[in-house]
Amino acid sequence: MNRMMQDQEAEKALLGGLLSNPGACDAAAEILHGPGDFASLRHQIIYRQIQLLAEAGERPDPVTVNAALQREGQSAKTGGGDYLHTLMAACPLSSQVPSYARIVRDHALRRSLDAAGQEIGKIAAEADPADILVLADQVFTAAMSAGARPTSDAAPIGADWMDYLDRLEHPRDPGLSTGLADLDAITAGGLRGGQLVMIGARTSVGKSVLLTQIAAHSAIRLGVPTLLVNLEMSRREIQDRITANLAGIQLRSLQTAALNEHDWQRIAYATRDIAESPLLISDSPSIGVAKIRATVRDMRRRGTPLGLIAIDYIQLMRSPGRRAENRQQELSDLCRSLKLLARDSDVPVLVAAQLNRGPETRVDKRPQMADLRESGSLEQDSDIVILLHREDAYAPMSPRAGEIDLIVAKQRGGPTGTITAAFQGHYARIADMARV
Repeated sequence: MNRMMQDQEAEKALLGGLLSNPGACDAAAEILHGPGDFASLRHQIIYRQIQLLAEAGERPDPVTVNAALQREGQSAKTGGGDYLHTLMAACPLSSQVPSYARIVRDHALRRSLDAAGQEIGKIAAEADPADILVLADQVFTAAMSAGARPTSDAAPIGADWMDYLDRLEHPRDPGLSTGLADLDAITAGGLRGGQLVMIGARTSVGKSVLLTQIAAHSAIRLGVPTLLVNLEMSRREIQDRITANLAGIQLRSLQTAALNEHDWQRIAYATRDIAESPLLISDSPSIGVAKIRATVRDMRRRGTPLGLIAIDYIQLMRSPGRRAENRQQELSDLCRSLKLLARDSDVPVLVAAQLNRGPETRVDKRPQMADLRESGSLEQDSDIVILLHREDAYAPMSPRAGEIDLIVAKQRGGPTGTITAAFQGHYARIADMARV
């Protein structure tokens, strides 16, 4: 029996069961997404009328359904009352409506995946090679979303409210520590799954230092599987920065191999910790959201789901289908995709962003959210925005030399404010200020 005949048989059995056993309408609605799950247009129309009658408190049977179809001028299109009685005869057992509904739903998902496969084949043949992976992932993700169980926009509040109270009494999500006590304090314990956290700064102020340090702390100190993506630096440069940070050795000494015996001992301890940690590093300059999403899925299949994704930095990423003349829209697409990645994978996504030259044109060089380069969506889609400022980046002899301000300019559901930390650039490190 071919696929089309199987679709027809299951759909007829389901509709016949609903006409014979109207009380099963709710059970079918829990399984199906809607009329679109039916391959046959006439079956889509009939199912819609059955559901409308059931929702109105009327009993859907061949007579009432045909009358509703006649009112809408669709009776002839669907075969009229004769076809409705034929459907009832096609149902082997009306009590099996949920089983028939699951078969119809499975067939709908298969059709969706078949269509996705054809679309991906078309993309492979026609798209720019650099865009194939991202476009194919978008098609596949849309097809899989079609297979998700439907949910209602409205639900009883009782169970959710009790769960909310239980979480208040027994917190289970303290957040992923950033390794900086003051930053953890203002974010109520750290970063959380589903959050898109943006770190914005001008060139050489410290955004890469902070992002890499948080990622290394997550993987090495907390043992959380972490993906660190850097589109600007090589793996060797990233390893040097992390080693300098952990070992407390000047980055320049590592780069020039000007090391003494004590330095080598500290490097040995640091590299051992790095090697044993669940830290994944990607230095591919062409990595996109699709590849990151594929890594998330792969890690989950292996039983070691990622706990943090860190990306340095967003302006170096590219979105398929967008070119330089529409850079603002391209960044908006990327930012939205990263937010969806954070939400769908329930993982915090930490992203560095380059600020425009706004701070340099003002007397007060402190950055503002409006300085987020090229796109307001970076601010809009982010749950937390942290802007970095160092006075000694503009005035080397400043009395605040060696300090860095972490300006929490936006925090959805939390306070904003400024944290002052110690900037130890020679160690590729940012540290909490000493308590007096």
